[in-house]
Amino acid sequence: MSDDSDWLTWPQAAELVGCPVTTIETYVRGGRLVRRSGQGRHDGSLQRKSVEEFAVWWREKTEGLERRRQGREKRRIRPPESEGWIQATEAAERLGCAHSDHVVYLARQGRFEARKVGVRWWVRENEVQAYAAERDQWVSWLKAAEIVGCSHETIRRAVAAGKIERRDVHRTRASLSLESVLGFKGQFGSRRK
Repeated sequence: MSDDSDWLTWPQAAELVGCPVTTIETYVRGGRLVRRSGQGRHDGSLQRKSVEEFAVWWREKTEGLERRRQGREKRRIRPPESEGWIQATEAAERLGCAHSDHVVYLARQGRFEARKVGVRWWVRENEVQAYAAERDQWVSWLKAAEIVGCSHETIRRAVAAGKIERRDVHRTRASLSLESVLGFKGQFGSRRK
């Protein structure tokens, strides 16, 4: 190591600047730091004055980056209140929907409260959970036949006889009570033995 106080090693320069040695290396290659030729990293090969000027520039640069990061953080979209809200995309995942547009559609239909903040939709988490729980109490005709282990026609006859509860909803929605389907399964299974 050189005894000359006007020259610094690369690790000393990195410590003075407050950055990794690789950053020093990058700016030495770019010509921003003055290097004494014929000296290695651990010999005093970087001019102290150029390192001190670089340190001032580096601090200004990193402070500017930090200010911009904080500005982005402030602009980040937040829920309407701190708790109890989830993004429509997360609600779609929980409900098994292919896209968050379906969640927004359900919210517009009054199924749960939603608010648009910026470009994102937020919905009440507890209402999404309640909707999912209510929805899971009903099954399709096909699913009912699968659960019971019978044909679609057997399910139709059980519904007509009042053995399986049916609700009037759009044909694409599950309309048979899961509880009554499971009850019918017990009856149907005992009759087959």
